[in-house]
Amino acid sequence: RNVLDNADSGLYAGGLILTKAVLFLPQFVVVVAFPDMADANERRRALRLSLGAVAGLGVVGIAATYVLSSLALVFVGGDQYAAIEDRLWQFAILGTLLSMIQLLVYALIAQRGGRATWLLWGALVVIVACSPLTGSIMSLLLLVLVVDAVLLVGLLVPVVFFGPRNIAQDVASA
Repeated sequence: RNVLDNADSGLYAGGLILTKAVLFLPQFVVVVAFPDMADANERRRALRLSLGAVAGLGVVGIAATYVLSSLALVFVGGDQYAAIEDRLWQFAILGTLLSMIQLLVYALIAQRGGRATWLLWGALVVIVACSPLTGSIMSLLLLVLVVDAVLLVGLLVPVVFFGPRNIAQDVASA
């Protein structure tokens, strides 16, 4: 609301309704996988399967939003949001990124990791600092998509390159 005019702010909020739906769609995956993510012997497998499930559900949501954009438009509020109908699938991408980030944060919590907190705060600072430079719905959405994609990679890299035991040691020393 601080960087967009009232009309664009309302349209962006409509898109965020879809984002939140896609974000919370795979919530059950986190609940089911959390116990295994806390187990050092099962962590990597659980995280790999969980990320695959969340990404798969996200791809289905993105494709459904793209193909059935008129139905998605009804979901976000109807014809008064028609100006963003052709962009709703991008809000679904944002929801998918956020659900994968959420899963990785839960994985780090299961490992008693603290690094995720710093990465999340860093992403927030970038969005707050850069959002006044955006002047449209799409530029704001692009900013959030890029920052969240970088955050996802930042959370994923330790999992891929350091493995479960090293992550716990790395985070404990941070």
